[in-house]
Amino acid sequence: IGALQFLLENDLAALALEKGKIIMDAMKEAQKKYPGLIKEVRGRGCLIGVEFEDTKPEHAAKYGPNWAMECERYFSEEYRIQIMHSFNNPRVFRWLPPLTAPMDEIDYALKAFDASMKHVFELAKA
Repeated sequence: IGALQFLLENDLAALALEKGKIIMDAMKEAQKKYPGLIKEVRGRGCLIGVEFEDTKPEHAAKYGPNWAMECERYFSEEYRIQIMHSFNNPRVFRWLPPLTAPMDEIDYALKAFDASMKHVFELAKA
């Protein structure tokens, strides 16, 4: 009952929609900014999936079958943010931030994601 009370008193459903929209908009902007890397952005609230494109054959041996792996590696090693790909589809990143995550942490994660995408975009062009 305490959890439900906290959820209602802090309007976590509205926060999920608000923060989810910010994340979703950033992912869709990355899809436009770095063409050829993100196949689809989907989700609702703070449950967001970003599906990556497959790598070209000349990149597959070094970076894996899709760009999600290299983006995940860079995201983790350079920014110390662990992001999970979907277990049933390794092409899909799952954004699952806590509903109580402060905006400065979400902003940091989005900047780190953009930097990771920039890194992968440069690799894909080579």
